[in-house]
Amino acid sequence: MATLVKVKKDREFYRSLASLLKVLKGIAVSQYQILERKIKSFDKFSYAVDSFLYGVDTTGIKHPFLNSQNTARGIVAITSDT
Repeated sequence: MATLVKVKKDREFYRSLASLLKVLKGIAVSQYQILERKIKSFDKFSYAVDSFLYGVDTTGIKHPFLNSQNTARGIVAITSDT
């Protein structure tokens, strides 16, 4: 059976842990929102790279990055509320 002192220490530990998790959650949400803004501004860069590489002949090059069948692209961000 746990003593009263141990129960109080455990309770304080879990309160501190909950506080820490709340801070980490806020940081994760903030980083996600920054990532969302970067993704929107990435369109200009993508257009510039596409237009630059448009004239490059890649027909003789065999590489997974140049395979036109690999069209799936995406970014996965996991947060607790967004």
